[in-house]
Amino acid sequence: MGEDLIGDRIFFNNDKFAIDINGEVCKPTIKEDVCKCIFFYKHKEKWVRFECLLCGIENATDEKVESIKQFAKGFFVKESEKSMITDKQGREWLLQKLYDDGWKYYVKNIGDTAFVTTKRPIMNDGILDINSGGHVKCINNISKIMPKIERNEVLDIAEELGIVDWSKVEVDTPIFVRNSIAEVWKCRYFAEYEDGKVYTWRDGKTSWSNVVSDRPVAWGYAELAFKG
Repeated sequence: MGEDLIGDRIFFNNDKFAIDINGEVCKPTIKEDVCKCIFFYKHKEKWVRFECLLCGIENATDEKVESIKQFAKGFFVKESEKSMITDKQGREWLLQKLYDDGWKYYVKNIGDTAFVTTKRPIMNDGILDINSGGHVKCINNISKIMPKIERNEVLDIAEELGIVDWSKVEVDTPIFVRNSIAEVWKCRYFAEYEDGKVYTWRDGKTSWSNVVSDRPVAWGYAELAFKG
């Protein structure tokens, strides 16, 4: 149900963008402007707010609706997961720690010994050359709690964690961006990745609609709109 305001509209308890959280339906409040919408979701004591370029919620495609719902749902965590860590979460924590310390690959040599490396090792005559992996560290003592891999196998830690390699993201890929955690997320299209920064086309444009004189804009935070 909506209420008309001066220059915009507000929709309360909207069904179209409702999400399921632990079996409970969470319906957002949506503030609609001329060419964007701000979504407010609240579940128990947690709430999330983000902005999306959308000219009227009735014009949202099924794909757009689903992407917004998935994005919102990602902010809410099951209460049971807060007090107990699963094996999967433990492995993810360990992999993240290794990644943050500069280790990019988890590998096993032909003798089934586990290592982490800073570069991807290469194969020589069908045998993984561990020493070609830049800096190398043996972690055989914690291999039992690491993801299971076979001998001569290489696991890309960033890929396992779902960390985005922005250098490989295609131009015009839909992404969410903002410059601080206090800001609402904005829907934009990826332009380039340079010097560790993610750039998008201005004002929600794509490479096709962007004016040549308008240089891409850099952002402090970025996430893919559609995740694997």
